[in-house]
Parts: sequence; C-alpha cells; structure tokens
Amino acid sequence: MSSKNKIKEFRQKINSIDNRIIKLLEERFLIAKEIGQIKFNSNNKILDAKREREIIDNLNIKTKIISKESLSVIYKNIFKVSREIQSLKK
Repeated sequence: MSSKNKIKEFRQKINSIDNRIIKLLEERFLIAKEIGQIKFNSNNKILDAKREREIIDNLNIKTKIISKESLSVIYKNIFKVSREIQSLKK
C-alpha cells in the first residue's frame, strides 16, 4: 500500500473517531445543561473547581500517551464550554 493510501485510510479512521467524539461531547454538554439547571434552581455556583480537578486527576491516571499538561488544556476547554452551557437559563 502506498503512503498516500495509508494516510487516506488513517484519515478516514480519524474522521470516524471525530464523529464519535462530537457525539459524546454533545451528550456530555446536555448533561452539563441539566446540572446547570439544578445549580440555578438551588442557587449553587456554576464553577466547581474541586470537581474539575478531580476529573483531570482521574483521567490523568487513565491516559497512556497524553501528557498531564495536554490533558489539562483539553479538559479546561471542555469545562469552559460546560460552564457556558450551564449558565444558560433555558
């Protein structure tokens, strides 16, 4: 198999994985939205820094190739979007 064909095959696999990732992120954000509604109704703050640290620490133990710094960057962005969604009072 040529290099060009191998790259094409790997890119198709990446596209498939990206499609699964976006579906999982949307599922996660829908749950975050529900949590945001509960927080709003009970006058709790949106930001839960302790919970965010727990998530990153837990995932850091599970990853084999992602550095702690990279994992932190990825999840801080996910948390940011989650907080934005939780802030919507719909």
